[in-house]
Amino acid sequence: MSDYGLQSVPTGRSVHFIDEEPVAEDLRELVEELRVKQILVVYLDCAEYVDKTWEIPNVIGYAAGTDHPPYDEEHEPNWVRWWDDLLSLGSRSTGLVIILDNASPLFNADRKFMTNLLENFLHGQRSWFNRDVPYHLCFQMAPCPAVKAVFSGTSNSDA
Repeated sequence: MSDYGLQSVPTGRSVHFIDEEPVAEDLRELVEELRVKQILVVYLDCAEYVDKTWEIPNVIGYAAGTDHPPYDEEHEPNWVRWWDDLLSLGSRSTGLVIILDNASPLFNADRKFMTNLLENFLHGQRSWFNRDVPYHLCFQMAPCPAVKAVFSGTSNSDA
């Protein structure tokens, strides 16, 4: 099943770039497994944030229940506060999977933002890794109706 099959387990391979369209039934099975294991899923469609990238850490933070959102100051992300909150969340969470659907247009529009997001996500992984808890960031590069249909209903975000 593509890289989506790893989200229910802790692994050092926590960042996934996915170009293929996964099978919807496989995704539904994964969502059920994540639900049973109480692993939080945050889904957002990057196409909605091309002109407001600074809101992405806010949406993730609110949906994941981090301590100090919002993370932007005058449309600039406060990356240190965001990854510090991800570290803190990792000390109490049962797992986190972030699905960034339709990510390719956002990489094209603001590659610097996306690489900063990725780097800061990785800075936040220590507490998750130490507790052996799933912590994943999935970039669904192309739009995928199955990913949207299955994961959009699992998130606490407004995306």
